[in-house]
Amino acid sequence: MRGQYKRLTSETKIEILLDTRADEYKSLESDTGIGFFDHMLITFGRYANLNGYIKVEGDLFVDTHHTIEDTAIALGKALKMMIKDTSINRYANAIIPMDEALVRTVIDMGGRAYLDFDYEFKRGKIGAYDTDMTLEFLRAIANNSESTIHIDVLKGKNDHHITEAIFKSLGLAIKQAITVVDGEIFSTKGKVEE
Repeated sequence: MRGQYKRLTSETKIEILLDTRADEYKSLESDTGIGFFDHMLITFGRYANLNGYIKVEGDLFVDTHHTIEDTAIALGKALKMMIKDTSINRYANAIIPMDEALVRTVIDMGGRAYLDFDYEFKRGKIGAYDTDMTLEFLRAIANNSESTIHIDVLKGKNDHHITEAIFKSLGLAIKQAITVVDGEIFSTKGKVEE
């Protein structure tokens, strides 16, 4: 499966290519200008089994908000494009430990956008990454991939570990959810005609 999306605004210029095959790319490369965010996106790609690239030019002279949120918008749209008209598992869950942190992600990639995430980070920043942007990132992924996502921070003290467990568990849940299955799209409603 493959999804590609470009987004150009006065605040950001984004190009994303996602591919489940390892033909052209062997991993997910990320260049957003925010070191910790790149680390999280690369980690997310590894756990989601996604290869390709994320290239972002953002107005980092303002702050990181537009860059992180717009990247998530484009990432969500690329994910949606990947699974269009494909019969996938749709539902998945993943629990990831990261030292003292423990995070659970449950996802339904069935076309209904919703996010349930309620966690207050202790630190305002991890490197140049604003921790309050984690909520905005997750919300934009849920809305633009049209997925229902529940993320629970079950335990944790270190915000780096918690954030990394969030991105890993989200990636692993997406990997399981987008697994192609035989047969029709998994739904009691069948395919929705628009």
